[in-house]
Amino acid sequence: MQRMILDRKNHITWIGAILIVIGFAGELVFKNEVVAVWAFAIASVLGVAPIAIQAYQALKSQGCQHRCPGHHRSRRSVFYQKL
Repeated sequence: MQRMILDRKNHITWIGAILIVIGFAGELVFKNEVVAVWAFAIASVLGVAPIAIQAYQALKSQGCQHRCPGHHRSRRSVFYQKL
C-alpha cells in the first residue's frame, strides 16, 4: 500500500487539486457547505499521506541510533576529539 501511494504521488496531487477546486466551487458557487467540507477533508488526507509515509520510512530506516546507551556525546567532547 505504501509503495502504491508513493508511486502515484503525481496522481494524488492532481486528485487533491481537483478536490480543492470542488471544495471552493461547492462553497462559493453552489453554497453547499457539506460538499466543501468533505472535499477539503479528503484532499487534506490525500495530501498528507505521501509525506507521512516518507517520514515514517525515514524514521524507521534510522534504526536505534538515538536509543542506544552511550550513543549521545556532548558537542564539546566531539569538538575536542577532532583537535
